[in-house]
Amino acid sequence: MAAAPARRNANQHHAPTRSHLPIDESPFPRLRAREAHLRLLATSDLHGQLLGHDYRADRPTPQRGLVALAPRIETLRRGPGATLLFDNGDVLQGTPLGEAGTDGVGAMPVAEAFAALGYDAATLGNHDFDFGPEAARRFAGLARCPIVLGNVARAGGEDFLPPFAVLDRRLRDGAGTDWPLQVGVLGLTTPGLARWNAHQLDGRLRVEDMASAARRLLPELRACGAEVVVALVHAGIDPAATGPMAENAALQIAALDGVDALVAGHTHLAFPGPDHGYGAGIDPVAGRLHGRPTVMPPPLGDALGVIDLKLVRGPKGWRVADGHSRLVPAAGQDAAGPRESRCRLAARLAPAQEAALARIRRVAGRSRTRLHTHFAALGHAPAVRAVAEAQRLCVLAALQGTRLEGVPVLSAAAPFRAGGRAGPTSYTDIPAGRLLARHLNELYPFANELRAVSITGAALRRWMARTASVFSRIEPGAQDAPLLADGARSYLLDMIAGVQAEFDLSRPAEDPARVRRLTFAGSEIAPDARFVLATNTHRLAAAEDPGELIPLPPIASRDTLDTLVAQAPLDPDPAPAFTFAPMPGTTAILDTAPEARDILEEIAAFSPEAAGTSPEGFLRLRLHL
Repeated sequence: MAAAPARRNANQHHAPTRSHLPIDESPFPRLRAREAHLRLLATSDLHGQLLGHDYRADRPTPQRGLVALAPRIETLRRGPGATLLFDNGDVLQGTPLGEAGTDGVGAMPVAEAFAALGYDAATLGNHDFDFGPEAARRFAGLARCPIVLGNVARAGGEDFLPPFAVLDRRLRDGAGTDWPLQVGVLGLTTPGLARWNAHQLDGRLRVEDMASAARRLLPELRACGAEVVVALVHAGIDPAATGPMAENAALQIAALDGVDALVAGHTHLAFPGPDHGYGAGIDPVAGRLHGRPTVMPPPLGDALGVIDLKLVRGPKGWRVADGHSRLVPAAGQDAAGPRESRCRLAARLAPAQEAALARIRRVAGRSRTRLHTHFAALGHAPAVRAVAEAQRLCVLAALQGTRLEGVPVLSAAAPFRAGGRAGPTSYTDIPAGRLLARHLNELYPFANELRAVSITGAALRRWMARTASVFSRIEPGAQDAPLLADGARSYLLDMIAGVQAEFDLSRPAEDPARVRRLTFAGSEIAPDARFVLATNTHRLAAAEDPGELIPLPPIASRDTLDTLVAQAPLDPDPAPAFTFAPMPGTTAILDTAPEARDILEEIAAFSPEAAGTSPEGFLRLRLHL
């Protein structure tokens, strides 16, 4: 997932909307001859959450995941009319179960799950390419439904996957007459894929702007006989996304002639509902974009997107006359309703689940330190420092015997889980002692690859300026000012092992002088100083000035941790990666996990005081700057 458009409250949880209708009831109860009901069901951003299990904590979470949506899907299919089930991408990456088979070995549980629940079609998200195009193709070959993708092609111009599909179905009108129906399904994914996965796509695949691809393909889809067109768009809803190659351009797609209904995703928000405000073409209550019924199902199977369409048959076939959108929350284990689908899915995936659990329960090593991200916004995050040190040592070893041996090696890493809009439970917190494989997965959950660049002191300062921009501008003497800027993202909090930075929060976020000091081995870093910087493919893709890439043997970022803990217990540097220029008499507020209350001595330099609990459940700390 990448940066999301602004929302009403950056720390607010997405709350699935509940329809006033019973789950399976039609909003069109009095259909006549040549009028029919088509129901579209959708999931998005499942991230491998198939069987409702928290693999980080190794405990069941029966209220979420595809298994918790299965009873809802079964109930909704029993309603009147015809029903189609779609997935909107980012399904392979995220859990040991979901990622099984992406290495080309064995079955792919995601494909098995799609078969068990009878998906009708799906598209791919950017994270579905994290394991390379071959894994995405393998999934498409094993899935028993069309996997469509219209804006990704091979370098030579040939389709990577079919851009769309036309599904031949039948439905019954209000008079009881059966009719044929052709539903067109167009798949589109966010063009940010070309940056984030450039190391896998360059020279092999090219990514087109979503709106341009849709304009090109929609007439062709209609010419193939599609009477109703559903756009599966792995992108968010952002009114500002109007230019070419916009990341969250679902609103652009909804405005195009030929689209009847749309499924959005990617940003891990929900629609309809309070995650999106009213805007030009956006109705977050009715669930419409430019009048088209739209859903954005929340991630990890928390809710199912439902679009009910009223179809009217004329001389040229069916057309959409009306539509309603809603989100139906997942069914907990004890929820009333059919359980057969839940049991079928669990039984079908049981062998793969047993193998996944065995993998995460492997003893990997030890840590002398509690590895957490509770104070990442203060430059103190042992979990992040451990990742940075693992990267640094792997690059250091790879440079032995090369012309760069002896050049200082630094390492940039950022927290993957540090609160924010994901809530007060979304922090890494691993106790000292025995480390299991699941703990290493927690420290590094993504399938990135290790990278190293040759970088100057000037470029390093620009690199750290992005971290400095995450913080609010604070006037000297201010009381209880928010430390973090509104909508700040924790994955921007780069910490560079080997470097100490000092930020002047009295300066504007865009002011380069906000990075007041940048030191290495106690001395100020000169603009022309030379370093090697270890990082990962995803972070490097977002860098404005990435430096000169240094060839390395292929190393998965996750594997650097395995290498490190196999050599010695983890014992990351306790010194903060960055500090703030002193502001006597000034206080700031930081929201963090309630569990941080037990370790406030780790940030004693800020004289922290508990200042209550935020509406979202964060521990609120007052810090003395």
